[in-house]
Amino acid sequence: MGRPQMVKSIGISNKIIDTIREKMSAIFGGGCNGAIAKYPREEFTIQSQFPCSPDNIEKVHTAFLRLIESTKVDGGITADDLKRVREPALEHYKENIKTNNYWLTGLQNAFLNGTDPVRITTYPQRLKDLTPEILVQTARKFYTNQNVFKAEWLPDIK
Repeated sequence: MGRPQMVKSIGISNKIIDTIREKMSAIFGGGCNGAIAKYPREEFTIQSQFPCSPDNIEKVHTAFLRLIESTKVDGGITADDLKRVREPALEHYKENIKTNNYWLTGLQNAFLNGTDPVRITTYPQRLKDLTPEILVQTARKFYTNQNVFKAEWLPDIK
């Protein structure tokens, strides 16, 4: 909850759809997700998937890396980008907070990570406190291109 959820989508999935699918017509769908873990060791993982024609693999990969890099420059994440992520996140939170599973997961995470469980209820304010500048700094910290693994699943050629 909090910044990790924002880190995972800093608007990259929106940018993927807007640019690679809509403008380039190079993918059928796709997206990008990330996660921060404390155990068994601290790490950040970002995973993306782009169903596309084998002919588009390299241009999609190049476009994706450009999108990632764009989030690390001043102005690369705009107030509109943040709004497009913030509003659905708040709606999702409003629904999730009504479920026992959400509370259970939040309380377990607080216990495991040694954080204040009250943070569960402060998510909307923490989300409102985020700025494009904070997200650019977060992108610079986590999107380092270290240990990049690229895999392609190609159709069977007979």
